[in-house]
Amino acid sequence: MVKKLANDHLSADLSAKPALEAESLTIRPAVLGTPQLSILPENRKFDVSIASVVFPLGEVDEGQIVAANTEVLARITSYLDGDWSRAQEFTARQWEEIVAAALAQSGFQTTLTPHSGDEGRDVIGVREGFFSMKVVGSVKRYSPGRTVEYDHMRAMLWIQEHESGANMAFIATTSSFPPKISEDQFIAPYVGKELVLIDGEALQKWLTANSAPNFITGGNAELRKG
Repeated sequence: MVKKLANDHLSADLSAKPALEAESLTIRPAVLGTPQLSILPENRKFDVSIASVVFPLGEVDEGQIVAANTEVLARITSYLDGDWSRAQEFTARQWEEIVAAALAQSGFQTTLTPHSGDEGRDVIGVREGFFSMKVVGSVKRYSPGRTVEYDHMRAMLWIQEHESGANMAFIATTSSFPPKISEDQFIAPYVGKELVLIDGEALQKWLTANSAPNFITGGNAELRKG
């Protein structure tokens, strides 16, 4: 069962971060093997190259421990707030990095797993202390109308059960989940407990809040229950 956590909010000041127009975001090669963001404000006539959304801190067996680049994360969030359909402009690997950055910004020691051979885990988060917990996450960059497969939800439950010390698994998608999850006897009993489902709307709220939301800290106010 997931340990109940206090609603502590470890947030950074995102003031003075202007919203970006659709044409102001371009993609350039980056350090961690994924595209780098180049911000092109309308009042600037040259590219301002900004590092990847995560900084590497060190290697572990599962992958790379990362920290959030708060400036890039804030700008991505502002860009997506203007139009969530822009989520499709980012690759699947970029979305794994964005979620890893959000998890790290929420106070978790976050590991970003390799793009392949990750055993179904895209990100792993560990929070130490009195309200300690470990979460394993999967990120699905899906087009609108495509729902996360039932088999993937069952697979994440299996991963949560067999991942040493894991309290909870979550699936974050840019799209949505099937409408009849509550009728699946192998998934429904665990939703909101061992398995948390974060649809596009909830994911956008998480990025905007810039802190651990209820669906990560143990509550279920914004949880997708099917």
